[in-house]
Amino acid sequence: MIGVMLLSGGWIPFPAPPSEPLISPPVAKATYQFAPTGGAIVTGTALPILGMTAVLPEGVNLGSWWATLADDNFHWGLNSTATGYNVHLDIGNVQLNNANKLFIQTEFDLDAAVNTFVQICDWVSSIGVHHPADAQCTTGGWRNLNVNDIAITIATPVAYSWAIYDGYWNSTAIARISTPLTNFVDGTNRIRIRYFSTINSVTAVHIDYLRVFAVVNPVYSPAGVTQISGGAPLGDYSLAIGTGVGAGTMIFYTRYRISIWRKKMKKETKEASNVVRQAFRTLKEEVREQIEFLNKKPGLTDQEKEIRDKLQKTLDLSQELISKEIKDIEKEIE
Repeated sequence: MIGVMLLSGGWIPFPAPPSEPLISPPVAKATYQFAPTGGAIVTGTALPILGMTAVLPEGVNLGSWWATLADDNFHWGLNSTATGYNVHLDIGNVQLNNANKLFIQTEFDLDAAVNTFVQICDWVSSIGVHHPADAQCTTGGWRNLNVNDIAITIATPVAYSWAIYDGYWNSTAIARISTPLTNFVDGTNRIRIRYFSTINSVTAVHIDYLRVFAVVNPVYSPAGVTQISGGAPLGDYSLAIGTGVGAGTMIFYTRYRISIWRKKMKKETKEASNVVRQAFRTLKEEVREQIEFLNKKPGLTDQEKEIRDKLQKTLDLSQELISKEIKDIEKEIE
């Protein structure tokens, strides 16, 4: 686009700024992290809502699933009963985006060592489920996230992390159960996870947070065994998957994603730098032509000379400042 500038004696063409930005802002194309959008206490009694100034080891009970949106010591609390407790959280608006694993992270606190299982609803398959389908989980059934089906009994706040995939569960020592990730997302794009116990114990349960990541993970875990020779295997291949406490795999994945992000940022920064340099070269040529035109014009007034000098100075300063900003960004992502 070409604009015009009025000098004494007539109009002189001058390059106008582009109508669109030279560098388009990044657009998020997919979401991979999901938080609760609902929940319900099926068995158990809601605890009284506490004021924000209350100080308890369990944190502040907000009396709702809303408290589980973040790792912030605001909890959703309930009392277990003589038949145990059963509370679930719904993760809505889930998009798998060709993910090969679901990372599930949560933190909760038991006031007593009550055998607790964290389970995910399989909406499709009932093969090898740990608890059958019910009103809250139709068609398939509930699958334990607990590694090796070992109950959680730790009576202090603990953060847990699981990475599930097709083959995470097995029916025999060497036979896998087919559980594609689509089994865990219902027709409304919802994942349902429950905290469950059948132990007769009147105790408090406090859930701090729950989050789910749908990722394409470069770290692979056992999903079956082929026995070539020998006797009967001891245990099963799930023993090689790893522990459910901590987040070593998640840390590895996070580092991997950061490395990918840095490579992408370096590439985009280099492209942005090239675009800016090209834009300034074009702008410089246009301004130089105008300056040459002014220089050839006999009898420039002092005002015209001042305009000419300011044009050149402003152009040089702008290029210097933008180039410095790009170099600073490049240093930050090294």
